[in-house]
Amino acid sequence: MINKQIISIAADTKFSKLKKNYNFKSSFKNKICGDVIHIELDEKDGKLTEMRFETQACIFTQATAAILSNQIKKLVKKDLDTYIKSIEDFFDKKINKFPIKLKNFDILLDVENLSRKECILLPFRAIKKAIDD
Repeated sequence: MINKQIISIAADTKFSKLKKNYNFKSSFKNKICGDVIHIELDEKDGKLTEMRFETQACIFTQATAAILSNQIKKLVKKDLDTYIKSIEDFFDKKINKFPIKLKNFDILLDVENLSRKECILLPFRAIKKAIDD
């Protein structure tokens, strides 16, 4: 059963419309289930200032994208690999504590969501792709 709080987070559509005006953009597809996310990122003075997205994806990808969009100003681009590695390590049972910046993701980062690991990581990977391209 999906947590009602995850449903509520995923229903946040404040940033779920692309504007076609961006500093970075990318699309990323989950090879396991076919979920797709399209993102646009704005940057000012070397810092991310806004993230917008559209998905054809499950509730876990939507919720992750919504949290990321709301927290994008706190995301440090150079730490993106660390965030992704921390989520992977959590689901691989190598860690049980996250970097402080990932605290807002506690609702998603639950061992019961192990089968949704790639869904949760999809928006993170899309941001990384946008920044690296």
